[in-house]
Amino acid sequence: MQTGNGGGAFAADADLLSALDFLEADIEAYPPAFRVFDQALYDRIEALVSEVDVDLDKPLSLEDD
Repeated sequence: MQTGNGGGAFAADADLLSALDFLEADIEAYPPAFRVFDQALYDRIEALVSEVDVDLDKPLSLEDD
């Protein structure tokens, strides 16, 4: 992956670059595995999770494994 700006703001974040490199390689290797995130898919996901309450500040319990 090339940053196109000589490093710039992203050069300091090696983890981000590593993740983007991985994503780029995966997209190139398996293009049919990716599809457009359209309104119908969004609506389907929303219907599945709309009533799920999540507290991101609360630790998971042992029963959540």
